[in-house]
Amino acid sequence: MIVQYQISLVLGILFYLFILIVLIIRKKINVRYSILWFSVAGVMLVLAIFPQLIAIMAEFMGIASPANLVFVFQGFFVLLIVIYLTSIVSWLTNRLHRIVQTQALLEKRLRDLEDSQNIS
Repeated sequence: MIVQYQISLVLGILFYLFILIVLIIRKKINVRYSILWFSVAGVMLVLAIFPQLIAIMAEFMGIASPANLVFVFQGFFVLLIVIYLTSIVSWLTNRLHRIVQTQALLEKRLRDLEDSQNIS
């Protein structure tokens, strides 16, 4: 790999990490949800610093070109992110249902109390 290309990859990843940290500081991303993004950045940084790892893994896995392995990893990470975000959305949906049910029960109790106050 050309050294200038390797340096530009590392700088791009560091810029990506900087943006991620700024978003966390500004409370645009929850720290709990950013762990996956930091993990992706760590893997990208290791592979940018040691590009020969991609060639070794591609040869070990029987993949003809290291570029194909990069696309396989990219698809894997996208799938992992989609699954992770789907689990978060599912959890939030369940939580929202509980909150709405609790709110409805509280409103009913309030109406019942108001009705009992008006009758007396």
